[in-house]
Amino acid sequence: MLLTRISRRTRRVGAATLTGTLVLGGLFLAARQADAATAFTSTAVNTGNSNCATVPGSTAGQQLNQSGCASAANQSFSFTPVAGTADQYNVGTSTAGSCLDVSGAGTADNAQVIQWTCHSNANQRFQLRAAGAGPNTFNLVAVHSGKCVAPAGDAAAAGTALVQITCSTAAARVWRLPGYSNTTPTTPPTG
Repeated sequence: MLLTRISRRTRRVGAATLTGTLVLGGLFLAARQADAATAFTSTAVNTGNSNCATVPGSTAGQQLNQSGCASAANQSFSFTPVAGTADQYNVGTSTAGSCLDVSGAGTADNAQVIQWTCHSNANQRFQLRAAGAGPNTFNLVAVHSGKCVAPAGDAAAAGTALVQITCSTAAARVWRLPGYSNTTPTTPPTG
């Protein structure tokens, strides 16, 4: 069988680079995945107001808010890659066994961002989309809804509750994650 290479194309998809080769005599796609997500721990600093995402207590279902950054345990989040994905994270909170969660798997704007017992559903999966507001700045995107974590009403005040809302690069919807260490953040696919 004659195998002739027709084209070679490299494309960014999420945090992975896929390289494909199309061959005559059948379709052959050689995929290479690189730059997979790695675990890290970080605070989440709002670029619009310099407040940190904060877990106000240890009760399941408690809505997160933003408050002045204090290097406290309740402002530290563990980003753990979701098995079988290249660009999704479960985000652990300071309460053992709890994760960042969009309440009730809501898909509407202003659904509460809470802490809840960790599970495998999509409302506890988040992507980091590079926001271009400096190093380690991202939209924190809920996988199930495609919406971003932000303070309600884009407010700057400490104590403002965190919700999900339509993504943009507005400063109030962008978070700096100083502990982020991957070399290639998630970017939306093109083409």
